[in-house]
Amino acid sequence: MIPGISFNDSIQPFKLYRLGYTWHAAATTDLDVVEDPPKIERPVLMELIDVTLPRRNTIEAVAVWEQLEAGILGVTPVSVAVQPNPPAILAAVSLPMPGIFYHLVEISTMLCEIADGSSRHPDKLPKRFDRFKKIMEMPELDQQRATAGLSALVGVPNITQVQPGQNGQVTNAIATYASAYLSSTDSNILLARKIMDIVANRQPAPIDPRVVLQERAKLSDFLESLAQTAAGYIVSAAYSDDLVLLEFFNASKYIRTDLVKTSGLASCVAFRVTRYADLTEIGRALQEQLQSQESVTVRSRQHNTVRPHGITSECTLVAFVNGRADICITLTNATLEEAPFHLAPVGQRTSKDTMYCAPAELASQRKVVAALIDDYSVRTAIANQYEILKELLPDI
Repeated sequence: MIPGISFNDSIQPFKLYRLGYTWHAAATTDLDVVEDPPKIERPVLMELIDVTLPRRNTIEAVAVWEQLEAGILGVTPVSVAVQPNPPAILAAVSLPMPGIFYHLVEISTMLCEIADGSSRHPDKLPKRFDRFKKIMEMPELDQQRATAGLSALVGVPNITQVQPGQNGQVTNAIATYASAYLSSTDSNILLARKIMDIVANRQPAPIDPRVVLQERAKLSDFLESLAQTAAGYIVSAAYSDDLVLLEFFNASKYIRTDLVKTSGLASCVAFRVTRYADLTEIGRALQEQLQSQESVTVRSRQHNTVRPHGITSECTLVAFVNGRADICITLTNATLEEAPFHLAPVGQRTSKDTMYCAPAELASQRKVVAALIDDYSVRTAIANQYEILKELLPDI
């Protein structure tokens, strides 16, 4: 038995460090040898602690900081008992641990991954159900906050008031990996099933240019009014929505665009301003105007972009309508040379000078937008778009 730290580099957005003991065995001559013994692929690991770190420059890293700053993810000192060696009286040690709400969101996200077919461990569904039920029954869990968090995760105003149709893909997964739960009447198991059904029923469709153009037409007056709010500061504006992304992918000729899924957002735009000092002021003004609309809330984040000749500053806002992400806006003080806008194709213009963002700006915006959105389906679709952009633009 050997103590040590093992490193797992196979999960793309993360680095996993595991502290534990590994068991190693050596054959001896005084034992009966079994014919055709099973092959041992790797030593047995007794895992004590698993420390997972999001990789730098990933959506997950931005999301963790956003959750910490917004108070969504809390770290609380927790007393644990440790027995020294040689055995003595148990000593209390304080360790920083994520709160119970963090664990609820994590286990619910794992259920979402099984629901949409992206999980690498659907066989762990019984454990996921059991853990979800255990967390929901913990007395320290704020039930009101739990309801709000789960509603945001699946993109509905109130998950307790939604009755989704049972999805066949989810039913098959439960029948295959957790058949004992298929007819469960436990309220928390039913809630876990509801989360999975909502996500499975919301599989994003491929990008349809006609739908994007229709959304632009519906929102053009509103976006123009937003631009007028900061007319003295905005130098130029450009679309950064799914149609802009599709045009870039079509031009690259490397991507099967029929497999690229829609983000689920009605519109994405970028506004160029002249000064860093304008970002906060304009961001606040736009946020107030957006939130003046009925059932609209806004989340925002300031961030930076490393460019060949320096660092520019940005502020990205996401507007939510009835809890679902709808519009995203990025303000940047990058110059035309640093972040060029170019004229849209003739058939996609809402005016004679409709502009499109450059591909690097699409990637930068999507990384931050995904981190600001709790909705699993929308966040996953935007994250997938970002990953494709990273493959085509390795320097972002």
